Amino acid sequence: MGKNSIKVRLDLPVGLEPEVAEYMNSVVDFLKRARILDDIDRASLHILARQLDIFFQAAKHVKGEGMMVKNGRDDLVPNPKIAIMNQAEVMCLKIMKEYGLVAKARKEMGKASVTEDSPLRMFLAK
Repeated sequence: MGKNSIKVRLDLPVGLEPEVAEYMNSVVDFLKRARILDDIDRASLHILARQLDIFFQAAKHVKGEGMMVKNGRDDLVPNPKIAIMNQAEVMCLKIMKEYGLVAKARKEMGKASVTEDSPLRMFLAK
């Protein structure tokens, strides 16, 4: 399955990892069911998609390379992609909280059942 094999709705960025594209489709579905999609700035959905893609790609590299890598002097150092993952995760969570894509935010917004499987829970379960 190639990078562009899953069609993302709402003209979100192309070239996303298939898992990210699938997740973004579930986000759009969730927002439609919660009847808040029309109130959402599309640019923030683009940012979420890109940040999730960055997080996902960095996580794949860390998984393959390990938590520690050798620098130019052959010393073991923390993998710099961990910092990339962390920054992308912070940005994703800020946007996801704003739109009720995490359980605590949904409870505070009163928009959807807290026990309902969120797109985040489904994404992380993979």
